[in-house]
Amino acid sequence: MSFSSELTPTNFQISMDEINQATQNLSRKNVIEVRSNYQIYRGQLSESWGNRTVVIKRRKLKSNETKGELSEALKIATSFHHKYIITFIGYCFEGDELFEVQEYAINKSLGSYLKKLTWSQRLTICISAARGLKYLHDSRVIHGNFSSLAILLDENLEPKITKFSRSVLVSENQNQPHIQIYKSTFLSYWHDRYHVQYEDPIFRESGILRLESDVYSYGLLLFEILSGNSHDETWFIEGYGDTHDLIFFVRQLYENGEVDKLIDRSLNDQIDNHSLQKFLEIAYKCISFNIKDRPTMDEIIKTLVEVLEINQSSKSSGRHGTSGESGFSESFEVAKQDCRFGSTRDFENSVSSSSMETMLQLTGEGEHDILVGVTGITTSVQ
Repeated sequence: MSFSSELTPTNFQISMDEINQATQNLSRKNVIEVRSNYQIYRGQLSESWGNRTVVIKRRKLKSNETKGELSEALKIATSFHHKYIITFIGYCFEGDELFEVQEYAINKSLGSYLKKLTWSQRLTICISAARGLKYLHDSRVIHGNFSSLAILLDENLEPKITKFSRSVLVSENQNQPHIQIYKSTFLSYWHDRYHVQYEDPIFRESGILRLESDVYSYGLLLFEILSGNSHDETWFIEGYGDTHDLIFFVRQLYENGEVDKLIDRSLNDQIDNHSLQKFLEIAYKCISFNIKDRPTMDEIIKTLVEVLEINQSSKSSGRHGTSGESGFSESFEVAKQDCRFGSTRDFENSVSSSSMETMLQLTGEGEHDILVGVTGITTSVQ
């Protein structure tokens, strides 16, 4: 990506008068989000700015932020032209504060909207967000702050990647797309609690930000959309001691073959087992401690498109459901064991009685039905 001489941050300067008019003098009624280090307002720009509905981020500048760093960040933000990247409209410096203006996404962040989405919607959004991230990587831009809070949803549930305050443009003279972040900047500017949860541990140790650091964060996003819970929340799962962050349980449950405990229960009848396995494989590769094992955004997109297609095909044929860990795949005989099924009907649908004899009894309802006796099952459900 190249920057033309006409496309400089000065072309996007908005006056403080315009900011005040848009927000009714920074009225509390216009505040839609408050964080420890910034506030976000909803506003309406004047006719000279197209009467656009916008969001305005207001934050105090940090003492160690240089004019050059701010100029570079604004230069990056103003240069994106992509369907899945938020449109940057302008900015204003006022005293020790910076106001950044961008298009308004009515459904707010993916993290706040997640529980309302079906599995197919979640996959579609992830694929689109991956395409937006690929555009950045192809442009030699490392996002550096990717999470479900960095994805906004418009009225059509199309994702818009935002939060570019930590993004960096890697020089075309560098063979490897990475950049050294100095320790002082790394410690005082790069950290807030939510961001640390998504932060690549290799970057944390080395201070070297790479494209693969974004891939790590994207992998955590995939597990977040599978679980339906924000990565910022603490979890408790019986048998695993105290509460922990999502990444702890992802690694523990994946290694112990219990990753089904992560799945949002509202999705149990929406996910095909075969597509789930492909989803888990690519997601876990993203968070590998070995950078060379992490996939490119092209590989991620290709795999997730396959996952969505398999899932939609399964839905059409009525084979949905994540009951059980991997489905029944071979003949077996069982005498009294606990099995997990979404419902009694899920189990009955998974067993074909043709050309075999079965004896079974189910007690209870829902996910903790007890399979007391089954013999001669020879079906295969993937």
